[in-house]
Amino acid sequence: LDRLQADLPDIEMLRLEVDITDADQCRAAADSIISRMGRIDVLLNNAGITHIGPFIESDDGTTQRVLAVNFLGAVHMTRACLPGLLDRRGHICSISSVAGIAPLVNRAAYSASKHALHGFFDSLRAELRDTGVTTGLVCPSFVNTAIARDTGQWTTTGKIIQPADVADCIFAACTSRKRIAFPTRMAHAAWYISRLFPMTYERIMIKKIQPDG
Repeated sequence: LDRLQADLPDIEMLRLEVDITDADQCRAAADSIISRMGRIDVLLNNAGITHIGPFIESDDGTTQRVLAVNFLGAVHMTRACLPGLLDRRGHICSISSVAGIAPLVNRAAYSASKHALHGFFDSLRAELRDTGVTTGLVCPSFVNTAIARDTGQWTTTGKIIQPADVADCIFAACTSRKRIAFPTRMAHAAWYISRLFPMTYERIMIKKIQPDG
């Protein structure tokens, strides 16, 4: 963010450190944004963590933490920002994953958290239909970030894409208020195959997911 501010010296930036699992902190952050900036036009729910490994080897705390950050964090921020978004007829974009539209082996909690985003924001979209506020989801495949590499167990299938490519897709999805966007053909294909041929998709996924070398 320091580098971004240096590159864009004419853009006013407000940086807040927030634990998005804490609803009170989320509300305080939204109040600070309104107080400083005067409005909220777009909310991008991007924070996320992951866990890799068989469900039977995980504990309750791990599952709860993944859901708290990936799903409830987005819910808290949305609730906190919604009054401002209603005033501006704004847009909410949440970063899901291929794991949010199809199963992903050894990512049960992560996949559940991303599926939950779809259920929540698809329902909220209908609820907000006449308000002018829209919601959308972006579903990347495997992205070259530290979220999974730092676990030491990163497994992938298909081409690994760069964060800048996902950012371009997010920007386009927000400006056009798309309901759902896929940064890669692989992610788009997963959407269709998992629905039309679920057993085939499951076999392909298990076969192709390999430890990252």
